[in-house]
Amino acid sequence: TVTSSEGNIAIANGEEAIYVRGAVTASGDVGLNSEKGLIDIESAVTSQAGNVTATAHKNLTIGADVTAKNSVTVLSKNAAIAVNDAVTALTGDITATAKEDIKIGDCVTASEGNVKATAGTGATEGIGSATTTGHILISGDITVGANKDVLLETTKGDIYVGTFVDSEEDSGQTTISAYGSIGATKGNTAGTVTIKTGKGVIDILKSIASTNIDVENGDGDIVIGINESAVETVTATNNISLVTEQGQIKVYGRTSTDDGGDITMKAAAASYNEEGPERSFIIENNGLVASGRDITLEGRNGDIHITDRITAERNVNATIKDKGSLYFDNDLSADGAITANVAEGNIKVGANVEAKQDISLESGSGNINVDKEVKSELGAISVTTGNGNIHIGDNGENEETVTAAGDVTLATELGKIEVSGKTSSKNGDVTLSAK
Repeated sequence: TVTSSEGNIAIANGEEAIYVRGAVTASGDVGLNSEKGLIDIESAVTSQAGNVTATAHKNLTIGADVTAKNSVTVLSKNAAIAVNDAVTALTGDITATAKEDIKIGDCVTASEGNVKATAGTGATEGIGSATTTGHILISGDITVGANKDVLLETTKGDIYVGTFVDSEEDSGQTTISAYGSIGATKGNTAGTVTIKTGKGVIDILKSIASTNIDVENGDGDIVIGINESAVETVTATNNISLVTEQGQIKVYGRTSTDDGGDITMKAAAASYNEEGPERSFIIENNGLVASGRDITLEGRNGDIHITDRITAERNVNATIKDKGSLYFDNDLSADGAITANVAEGNIKVGANVEAKQDISLESGSGNINVDKEVKSELGAISVTTGNGNIHIGDNGENEETVTAAGDVTLATELGKIEVSGKTSSKNGDVTLSAK
């Protein structure tokens, strides 16, 4: 044990390791520096009125808590950092940097500061190309001060946070980035939560609540985990964005925004599987996507199924780029407009679709089948395809199939139009065009 009741502690060793079989406690600063060796502290490291700084060339291991009145800075230049218990900075920042892994066994708390952890700093050849792997594993909460930030990043590795982020007040920003998989079991921050990975799986196992939530994956799935049906899994007072450049979005828990908040989901595949097309979005179990304002779905080389698990208070926009078909499997109602746009694929309306404003169903190349009622209370309806047939099904004698307050347009550049169900406009024109 090393103790200074009235001053600082500085332990430096240029050639050898630093071992302390006990605690290190100082009323002032604590500085530990091993230029070519490791640092191994058996128990706690405490600065009662100053900073804690520890720099090792090899592994840096602390067997208990690390606590500082001001800031905590730990660095392993060529290996890993392991702190078995909590890390706390009362007024300053917490910074951890390692060439390999960073493991914190309990909570990380910067009461008035920022938290930054960077692992895998040995990767020098670009993302995914270096042999060094840097995982970040934090078993407890991460807490930051008002308007402060959390940044967890690794060039190649996994990030796992046991309870995610709690911003004590107001809006800070949380950014978690990795080249690997990311798992978060719970989160609550008053600011913006940003979760990014270059390649891997992002798995929200429990819950995240924030003002804005932005989840991005360069190559891999985004999974919103299972909770009880009434429990919010991902919820934002403003907007939610879930985007994967190559992968699926799987929603097994409730995902929602408050009134005035939008939800955007984008998913993509490298190619379209003609024999067994995959869905861009899978919403099952207790999954629900409920937007307080608009919802935007964008797929590439995959099908989109709009079910009763997708709701919006205003506009619904669905787009498929490259190849893929769009299906309305359950009734859909929107206070705004409904837009469906497919580059190469079919659109099938197998349930009632109703909007107060305009409804647009468009395929660049594919058939459009309207088998149930499509109704615009105050706007127009447009059903168009560049290359394909349009079929308006028969809902029964005197039953409306396509009804709008404004104009109704059915048009194909190359194909035929078949109208078996009643198609009408209250105050506008009905136009059919086939070539």
